[in-house]
Amino acid sequence: MKKILQSSIILLLMLVPLVTATTMTYDSINNIERETLSNTVLTLTYNDEHKEYSLEDLLTFDSITNNGGRIKSSGSVSGPYTYTGVLISTLAQEFSSIPSEYSMVAIADDGYTVSYTSEEIAGNTMVYDAEGNEIGIGGVSMILATSEDGENDYSGAYRIVFVNDDEPITDAGLWAKYVVELEFIEDSGDSTPPEITIVNPVEGYFHFSGIPLFETSTDIIGDTMGFGGFRVRPVQATITDNIDGPEGITVTLYANDIKERDMTYNSETELFEGKWIGPNLGTFTMKIVAEDSSGNVAETSMTVWYFCFVPE
Repeated sequence: MKKILQSSIILLLMLVPLVTATTMTYDSINNIERETLSNTVLTLTYNDEHKEYSLEDLLTFDSITNNGGRIKSSGSVSGPYTYTGVLISTLAQEFSSIPSEYSMVAIADDGYTVSYTSEEIAGNTMVYDAEGNEIGIGGVSMILATSEDGENDYSGAYRIVFVNDDEPITDAGLWAKYVVELEFIEDSGDSTPPEITIVNPVEGYFHFSGIPLFETSTDIIGDTMGFGGFRVRPVQATITDNIDGPEGITVTLYANDIKERDMTYNSETELFEGKWIGPNLGTFTMKIVAEDSSGNVAETSMTVWYFCFVPE
């Protein structure tokens, strides 16, 4: 019995260093994994592909050092400061399949996003002087700044900035800060706005509740006349786009630049429709605005003498 007890003690003493070493190794691996994860300061995304970078990784890219400042909506100017960073176009080239035209969304650590067009990425944004006066568009480089005035750990890091040799001032709304992800999006290449044709009201007619009854002899008070609003027969328009179908087009009806309602597509009439109702009297500029999925906007208008006493 005594020998068995001695053997057990010896075995236990032999196992202690092994368990300790195993625990230390496990903890070390976990610490390395945690440290590696915490070193990621930027993620680049294109389609379903994601790439992660530490500050050390970013510092291996070709960089530029130049000056830039930002103007706030209040008119106050911050900077200019000296920034070192990587061109956004250089970061985009990390994806071999990225097209020549692309837009981008910068995502901050709190989830706040700022969207950029391909023109802005190319540096074609408004530039101001130190007093906040517009001096022209373009001539700046858009970079992700890894340092401000030589400091990597600056307020707002990592920030989108616009720089050149002349200390340009650009819109502060474009200076996304605390950026943790850049998502690149392929541009559709579509720059053609929708085409709009007003079907109702009919120009040169007197309408009752939207129904054209007879031609008017004068256009002194408007292109057309609407008595009783446009209730039975709503405002109608044919709207087509070179790429989008009706489901990809957003249409809004305005009267004197005040939104009346969103117009919806009627598959039976194949028209976009929206009622214009409610008590009012006067000559109004009726405007229809259409926007396709690429952000191209078109509008058309007509002056309407409107008289309605029936509430909505």
